[in-house]
Amino acid sequence: MTEQEKNEFKKKLDNELEEYQCKTCEVWKENLIKNSPPVRFMIDELRKINKEVTKDDFACVPCDATRAGGFSPEGIILCQNRLPTKGMQETTMVHEMVHLYDNTKFKVDWTDLKHQACSEQHQACVKRRAILSVEQNPNCHSKEEAERAVLSVFDSCFADTRPFDEIY
Repeated sequence: MTEQEKNEFKKKLDNELEEYQCKTCEVWKENLIKNSPPVRFMIDELRKINKEVTKDDFACVPCDATRAGGFSPEGIILCQNRLPTKGMQETTMVHEMVHLYDNTKFKVDWTDLKHQACSEQHQACVKRRAILSVEQNPNCHSKEEAERAVLSVFDSCFADTRPFDEIY
């Protein structure tokens, strides 16, 4: 094979893999929305605060290696190339839906590192993961700033398990 043929072949394989990952993510997404108890629970809890959630609120897209999903007020991202199992996709969907719940119920200001830190702890319930997530916020300028934000809200946010009755 020539170098050009090798590159074309690799590009074709990459495109086929991306299509496969996208289709898998979409199938799992629809199945989880219909059949997963924790996903159904979150859909029901969001409905109670007047937020309807459908499959269109989740976008399956390729991502870099730093994440499995993401939340913004515009929607939830599922990283189709970072979710190798249906169980990981379920966990990611619930994780991001808790951010949606916080955003809807508490009007989170995502530019405020303390607000984000609280939401991360609320759903992740782990300081380390909350710090890592806050660190990725463009308004955060250092790991130390992320740590200060997380630690300053940890006690109050960790105690708030809504919409769950206890820590999920």
